Amino acid sequence: MRARFRALYNVTSIPRLHGVSVMGQRLAFYCMDKATGHVNPNYVTLSTDYMIDTLPAERWDTDITMEEVSEVHGGYQ
Repeated sequence: MRARFRALYNVTSIPRLHGVSVMGQRLAFYCMDKATGHVNPNYVTLSTDYMIDTLPAERWDTDITMEEVSEVHGGYQ
């Protein structure tokens, strides 16, 4: 997602870019502030051991099959 934001940075005029990453039925939401170039959620340094997942589990806490997704994220389904 960060690479996509970097690719779009100079070709978009909107102040904030939003993105959704999907893995199975789990969603992770991202946003880049064009003024600062900062991307939320913050970057997590990857482990050099491929067996260790360093990404926080709560980053993927939105389940596309749950009704609450619609309420929490503005009605997107």
